[in-house]
Amino acid sequence: MKYSLFLSNAGHDSGGPENYEVELVRALPRINREDEFHLLCLHRRARQVVGVDQENVFYHDLPPSIRPVRMTTTLPCRLSRLKPELMHSTFMPPPFTLEPQILMLVCFSMFEHPEFYPRAIRIPAASAHDIGHREADMDRSASGRIDPEVWSHE
Repeated sequence: MKYSLFLSNAGHDSGGPENYEVELVRALPRINREDEFHLLCLHRRARQVVGVDQENVFYHDLPPSIRPVRMTTTLPCRLSRLKPELMHSTFMPPPFTLEPQILMLVCFSMFEHPEFYPRAIRIPAASAHDIGHREADMDRSASGRIDPEVWSHE
């Protein structure tokens, strides 16, 4: 089976979400050496931070350096070429995908305490999560809950 994992935090020094991505990507190929894992990396340092060098792990850097362009064009184009059987968005979902998708929300703080996040960060991120939540075939949170009232970004 071919899996793709969209790593939006690995290599970004973003604390908990980065730790989740890195540890997940280190563990999966350790327990499954037969399937392919294609890591779609938003940050250049992701390969170095993840540090997995294994036959069934493939790194894909997503140029250019403009994040909205990477999210809306480079990522979907790369996915259409890879044709994974399942895509896992570890934190930030792409705006659209044709593949079956699992969305993981590591932290609810942006939704429970929007006052902690500047509008310029909160609104685009919350909108992307809202779209991902609707588009995902399965969504999960680290706390084990998806609360529609908390999910709202308004």
